[in-house]
Amino acid sequence: MRKNITKYILFILMVAIMFLPLVQRLFSIFKEKELMGYFEKTPKPDFNKDNWFEVKYQTEIEKYTKENVGFRKFFVRSHNQINYSCFNTTNAGGIYVGKNKYLYEDGYIKNHLGLNFQGEDTIINVVNHLSLVRDSLKALGMDVVVVIAPGKGSFYPEFYPRQFANINPTTTNFQIYDRELRKNNINYINLNSWMLSLKGKSKYRLFPSTGVHWGEYAAFLAIDSITNYFENLYSINLPRIKIKSIKVTDKMYFKDDDAEKLMNLLFNIPDQPMPRIETTIVDSANADKLKVLILGDSYYYSLSVLGFDRYVFHESEFWYYFNEVHRFDGKNINDTYKGVVRDYDDVKVEMMKYKTIMIVITEGTLHFTPQLIFDELYSQFTNSFDVRQYKYLFDNYKNEILNNKEWYDVIVKKAKDRGTSIDQAINDNAEYMVKEYLKNNK
Repeated sequence: MRKNITKYILFILMVAIMFLPLVQRLFSIFKEKELMGYFEKTPKPDFNKDNWFEVKYQTEIEKYTKENVGFRKFFVRSHNQINYSCFNTTNAGGIYVGKNKYLYEDGYIKNHLGLNFQGEDTIINVVNHLSLVRDSLKALGMDVVVVIAPGKGSFYPEFYPRQFANINPTTTNFQIYDRELRKNNINYINLNSWMLSLKGKSKYRLFPSTGVHWGEYAAFLAIDSITNYFENLYSINLPRIKIKSIKVTDKMYFKDDDAEKLMNLLFNIPDQPMPRIETTIVDSANADKLKVLILGDSYYYSLSVLGFDRYVFHESEFWYYFNEVHRFDGKNINDTYKGVVRDYDDVKVEMMKYKTIMIVITEGTLHFTPQLIFDELYSQFTNSFDVRQYKYLFDNYKNEILNNKEWYDVIVKKAKDRGTSIDQAINDNAEYMVKEYLKNNK
């Protein structure tokens, strides 16, 4: 009798467990922590005759059901936790677990090691485009300033994951950009090398162990350095952000554990204590006003949170990857998104409202961000065509050269006579053809 009761109880428990996800899906009894990261949510498909006979409805409803099953978030986190705890791996795209549980994003490692090197000729062309932009801006009474922020990959190579630990660095994107920016006399702030020189000397940690961006104290040092640069560049006095107090805590703030959050684990990874700073604004009453348009990647957010664009600069905006427009309007610091760049009637006219265009790029995105932003500026200030149209035409002409033996042989001969590389000569010819085409087809 007791055995039968035990069987009944186990059967009921098993059935209850099987139905729990359904109950959770319908009634949300337990509150689940949202998953971090970007996900393309599948909308609930429409049921109609066409969708049914094309088997479109069946495919989409299966995908939709899987994404919305009860306790899905818990199951995802459990799966990720097992992979991390047992195998020291992650399911977050591009996130690696290194020694002492240090987390990295692959772009920072690969840029430091030269594994995604763009090529010297490509970088030379990109910087040459920027130098033309600089000249155009000068004629309009404007300036461009490039800031290269540090990367965790070059700052902490000693904690690299095993698969990267024994790879020796080769030529890197940073080395060539650093050389070419100086060579072309571009206004340039090299925070990457400077902050690396502070390693082991700074009283406070500059990078977190479980995040990929610089810490709050490092962001403050960057603000102070950039403010000094602009004051010297224009012989002006800007408002200053100063530290009021510093507290070292193991409670992570803002992006200090952003890589860990993307891993979607059940349990927290122990963090190295990080400095949390409280700031104050000085010299704001009689300070000069400088309107700056900031273009760049996510490293600038840490400067914005400390008030760089609302206290030091005047009526400034941040264009994230030349796409999203962010502006602090004095109401809500957490809601600065104002739309996208293409919403402006005339992007060039909008940019001309500013004295300076400051481009902030981290070492970890040097394999694509400079080219994206520099070429966008190039299309706005040196040509009347869209950069995507230019790239399309450039690629077509380059392929035509490579597939036309007679044309290719002439270019090779000229390259040898002039002592330039064949790739550079091909690029120059393709660029010339694009400009001629656009000039004749306005």
